[in-house]
Amino acid sequence: MKNMNIALIAINKFFYYAQNYPTIKIEYPTISGNWEVDYLPDFFKAFPPIMIEHFRSKWLNAVNRTDSYGYLMKFYAELDGSYRQMVLKYIMENYNDECKIPLIKE
Repeated sequence: MKNMNIALIAINKFFYYAQNYPTIKIEYPTISGNWEVDYLPDFFKAFPPIMIEHFRSKWLNAVNRTDSYGYLMKFYAELDGSYRQMVLKYIMENYNDECKIPLIKE
């Protein structure tokens, strides 16, 4: 598959996921040693449990600073490269409800 087709598939999948991500109940440890329960986007399962509290605060910051269509974009833009890869890998492996895009013929 051409690199362009791989990019088209990934961008299309990310776009539709950003509009349709499910929210799930996640239990995570806090820095203080307690356990919290919250409803967060399902891609939070991709993060190490000890990092969820940190990313939850980043998520809430994105939610408070933009409209609902931009939450994931704002959040994603504030992650470093390795955590962006975790989110993208999670989406590529777990989301298949996007509208398909025609690929470029080789």
